[in-house]
Amino acid sequence: MNLRSRSMAAQFSLLDHQLAAPHNGTPTSVAAAINAGPTFGTKKARILQWIGYCEDGITQDELSIALFLPRSTICSLTNSLMREGRIRKLDGVTRTSQYGGECAVYVLEHTPASRNVADVTTTGSGV
Repeated sequence: MNLRSRSMAAQFSLLDHQLAAPHNGTPTSVAAAINAGPTFGTKKARILQWIGYCEDGITQDELSIALFLPRSTICSLTNSLMREGRIRKLDGVTRTSQYGGECAVYVLEHTPASRNVADVTTTGSGV
């Protein structure tokens, strides 16, 4: 039985336990969360894997390119991973996006604190 065939109460219960994408409680948000369902965790895992591969961190722009996902999807997933305490932004470190803006650089939360800004900015993008 899939999430669509369950009662609304069961859907909220499943979503509250993060078996699917988070939602803000509105009908459209709940529907989107149900549609994202099983792929939400897979996308998070792919993001964590890429961040782990990149010794000098990676930006949302770079993740979007590497994973062939829309930037809006990457933003939602990285924000969720930050709230979960699994990734963090490097303080004071940015890289230029493909559109010319400055992007924050993300690393895994367990990355050693001994890395400093100079180490990251001199090593390149890692992508």
